[in-house]
Amino acid sequence: MEEQKVQKKYLESPVFYMGCKYKLLKQMLPLFPETCRNFIDLFGGSAVVCMNYKGKEKTIYNDFNTNIVNLVKMFKENTVEELDKYFTTKIKEFNILSLGKDFRNSMELQKGYYDFREHYNKSNPKDYRDLYLLSCYSMNHLIRFNKNNDFNASCGSTQKYIKEKIENGHNCLQDVDILCGNAFDYDFDSITDEDFIYLDVPYLNTEAVYNEKRAYGGWTIECDYKVFEILEQLNRRGVKWALSNVFANRGKTNDHLIKWCQDNNWTVYHLSRNYNPFSKGNSNNDEVLICNY
Repeated sequence: MEEQKVQKKYLESPVFYMGCKYKLLKQMLPLFPETCRNFIDLFGGSAVVCMNYKGKEKTIYNDFNTNIVNLVKMFKENTVEELDKYFTTKIKEFNILSLGKDFRNSMELQKGYYDFREHYNKSNPKDYRDLYLLSCYSMNHLIRFNKNNDFNASCGSTQKYIKEKIENGHNCLQDVDILCGNAFDYDFDSITDEDFIYLDVPYLNTEAVYNEKRAYGGWTIECDYKVFEILEQLNRRGVKWALSNVFANRGKTNDHLIKWCQDNNWTVYHLSRNYNPFSKGNSNNDEVLICNY
């Protein structure tokens, strides 16, 4: 019961995104600075962090994945009433509501989903309202694409969109600047010691969709070292930052990350979470929040 009360303190993002930090907010946000002038969420993902933590003057969301960024923009630009009307029309048009408890064993019941997926992939320009509706019914709510940028997640969920999450996203994103760009190209010189930057980088030793090579080039150990260099430079200028990562996951240890933290005497908080998106046993991970303050 107490867990439910704590969870309701924070708002969920309407965007389904692997690695979303919603379940960790109750541990993370109390560790963030109480206030900051500008808050930069450099690897914004589902936008759940910048929905729940704000800069006094400006909050900046950035992500490299154009599909995810366009989804976030879509919720900012459309009200729950507008989206509900659109989704209802599409569900009826493609008969997606035919899905039931036994739909996994029936291609006939899945037909509406796959017809709708084909419609989305062939459309030009893309309507990101369609992409979101697809993610509501995809396996594990995956938002996944092939090398041709075609959405290719299988049918596998019966959960409809949740109006409350859409409304939260719309309201909380109104005062957020949304950027789409490579994190390494960000203008770090513009950040001052009154600002705060948070980095939820792809985890090198995890099996996430966003970490696959076909997903925007993947993430390598060289990328980790680039982040380390940027954070060391920001630290020398007195800029506060926090970095999410894992020290260990499924028997794999990020030795270079642990050594970097030890060499620089960063503050490391070990967070309580068994992140296991596909329900394949215990991931035995050691998720951490690394801070320079």
